[in-house]
Amino acid sequence: MLSAAIRGLGSRYRQAGGSLSLERLYALVALMSEKEASAGRLAEAAGLKPNSVTSMIEHLERAGIVRRRRDPDDRRVSWISLTDRGRAEVEANKAEWNQRFEEAFADISDEDLQTASIVLERLALVFSSIAQPDEAAPDLRAAEG
Repeated sequence: MLSAAIRGLGSRYRQAGGSLSLERLYALVALMSEKEASAGRLAEAAGLKPNSVTSMIEHLERAGIVRRRRDPDDRRVSWISLTDRGRAEVEANKAEWNQRFEEAFADISDEDLQTASIVLERLALVFSSIAQPDEAAPDLRAAEG
């Protein structure tokens, strides 16, 4: 049930008037904490392949949300940063999502939310170990932190 909801979330969010796709939002949130990031870093944050993030960056640049500059020492590398408009767009999207989460979880205790967080972290570790089988098996109890 959860995986089906996650798969459909992006398209439903856009249909409901969301201004950014989830992939774009993930990438832009990563830029909020970094002055600049490479296209590869944004691809990682958005869960995309590096070559597919190029068109995303071009679109965001045309929309005035990000700016791109070439690395002076390596012309193959582009550094991407948020514009003031981009920061405002990300903040508006984050505020919308925070409101949705607050409303959705208002009746759930802090203890239950903490337990759910542990379960989700453990699931993420399991999924990660399946996706990357060559890496050492994760310490699943470490997720309880």
